Amino acid sequence: MRVLGFALGSAAAFTPTLVACYLITFAIHVGSVSLNTLLPFHVVALGGSRMQIGLLFSVATIVSMVLRPTVGGWVDRFGARPVIAPGVVALGLTSVALHFAATPEALIALMIGIGLANGLISTPGSVLTAISSPATHRGEALGTYYLASSLAIALGPPLAFGLRAVGGMALQFVAVTVVALILAALIVRLPRTAPTRAAVAGPRLRLLSVRALPVSGALVLATLGHSSVYGFLPLYAVSRGQG
Repeated sequence: MRVLGFALGSAAAFTPTLVACYLITFAIHVGSVSLNTLLPFHVVALGGSRMQIGLLFSVATIVSMVLRPTVGGWVDRFGARPVIAPGVVALGLTSVALHFAATPEALIALMIGIGLANGLISTPGSVLTAISSPATHRGEALGTYYLASSLAIALGPPLAFGLRAVGGMALQFVAVTVVALILAALIVRLPRTAPTRAAVAGPRLRLLSVRALPVSGALVLATLGHSSVYGFLPLYAVSRGQG
């Protein structure tokens, strides 16, 4: 596939299912990153402390982390759509509830919903991308999937500050609700059932895969510190007079 003369990949990496996966990861990362960019300012405005800002991200991350080892197995057994759908519902309900959170403690509690959404949406998307792409183009498909995530992470913060300038936190919460509605439309394009039923007859689900530990360790090291950057770098910049 070529756009403006630049090669974007082969047609095998842009099937309807794979394109839906790319759009899903883009949407959930735009929604979560833009929200995470502004929540520290909102906590401060509500009289919260820096420790409470840290708890915002800790709660969401822990909930998502606990879910992820199990979610992949659910996709193998039931397909991606039945797993992603509850995550979309959690995102939509949480985004509405955020309008009524008047204390830092309430915001922290609602981050459980954001963690559920992230775990139930992003993990099935990556699993479905891997199992729906042909072996000869699997790396290409996964690379495109994570390109979509990275692009969303880059666009999320400036989008968040733009929304804040126009309509404050209320508009940001509405934007997350819109993301949930977009995700609801996208999951209709996903297969109704799992691509293969072989996993049903396989060994029982394990929460820990020894073979995955080296790759998991590399991922931990690569992403270490993201929460501190999201949580405190914007506050530090503003405290130094930056706009």
